Amino acid sequence: MDRLVECELVRIYINDNSEQQYIFLGERNGNRQFAIVIARAEAEAIDRFVRGEDTMRPLTHTLFATTLQAIGARVECVEIPKLVDGTFFGTLVITANGESVRIDARPSDSIALSVCAGAPIFVHEDVLSEVAVTE
Repeated sequence: MDRLVECELVRIYINDNSEQQYIFLGERNGNRQFAIVIARAEAEAIDRFVRGEDTMRPLTHTLFATTLQAIGARVECVEIPKLVDGTFFGTLVITANGESVRIDARPSDSIALSVCAGAPIFVHEDVLSEVAVTE
């Protein structure tokens, strides 16, 4: 297994004239970063979490995070382990009943949950090397 590099959300780009939005992840202790194209709903959810905005009723990511908490589970971390034909793949790592569970998930949903839960984001070195640019 290749090395995991801790990254953080460094920017969200929401364009009102497009359905394609961007989030930028940057290496926590380095100078590499890259963009992931995501849908508008996930970009807005991530933006709300970053700004600490509440909604009148829980939206999907908040509902899922609250459900995990209610059953005693928590988001450990998010991993972005691979890139295939320009599509990033994500893994949501959850701890429940003392066991770690790995769930295949879109990076945008996983990152929304990580921001909501305060969990770290890890990108596999080979993915980061392929897509990152130096700031």
